Amino acid sequence: MTQPPGPYGPPQPAPPRMSLLPWLIVGGALLLSGAGIALVLLLRGGEGSGNSAATSTSSSPAATSTSARPTGEQSLGDLPGGAQVAEPTVTAGNAFVGSDEVALAFVDALADGDWQTAYDLSCVEVQDASTAAAADSGDPAYELGRYFYEQVLGGVGFSGGSFDGSQHDETTGTDIGAFTLDLDDGETFTLLVYVQADLTVCDFR
Repeated sequence: MTQPPGPYGPPQPAPPRMSLLPWLIVGGALLLSGAGIALVLLLRGGEGSGNSAATSTSSSPAATSTSARPTGEQSLGDLPGGAQVAEPTVTAGNAFVGSDEVALAFVDALADGDWQTAYDLSCVEVQDASTAAAADSGDPAYELGRYFYEQVLGGVGFSGGSFDGSQHDETTGTDIGAFTLDLDDGETFTLLVYVQADLTVCDFR
């Protein structure tokens, strides 16, 4: 004899399970679209910064070359220290290597009373003129020193000075060394020493 069913009746069948596959597909699509948008924005931002960098890079050399270009005033005949050559046809720097050293040695010799060294540094024309002036004294080197102090400096000695610089003069074809001398009477005198291609002094005034 069978038992009667319980008060709740037979067990109900289990409810059917929901499939997760559609949700996974939708979620994957959203992730892919989001990643694509982010990639596009990132690439556009990189292009903008690259263009800015290229613009700033290309403009830098132009600014440098402009600032480095000398002006017209700088190419004129002003010597360092304020001394100025009478002729405006000078170019920057020495044309003859060592001419500035010759000019300095010449003035140092005159300052020290070393007439022979100053004579030896002079060109043939200056030496010949000194020899002609030494008809009585018989000392061309001494006559050169006497000419410098009496004729060039007007009979006034000097206690010191400075070498202001050297420039090439196309008119005379010489390198001109400029000196500022401190005269014994308190005045200053600009001495120009002309050195030619053979590195001898051919004029001073």
